[in-house]
Amino acid sequence: MADIDGDGDLDVLFAAVNSAPRLLRNDQKLGNHWLRIVIEGREGEWNRRSVPKLKVDYANGKQISQVMPTRSYLSQSELPVTFGLDWRRYR
Repeated sequence: MADIDGDGDLDVLFAAVNSAPRLLRNDQKLGNHWLRIVIEGREGEWNRRSVPKLKVDYANGKQISQVMPTRSYLSQSELPVTFGLDWRRYR
């Protein structure tokens, strides 16, 4: 999963043996906002054993996510963490 087209929603890219990759784009036009967070450090200092946990607090709730570059066997997700912000719900 990654924001392939840079529009703030996550898209999915599938790859399979003996077939072309397939991109499933999430092209909803809902008008919501998003927050993308990239964890950075100095070169060579990334602790590959740590899994940073991020929390976004709102007046009416919170969202929690982790930087998880791997999801399952032979798969990977992008390192930036994307939070969807529906302002109607969280004002």
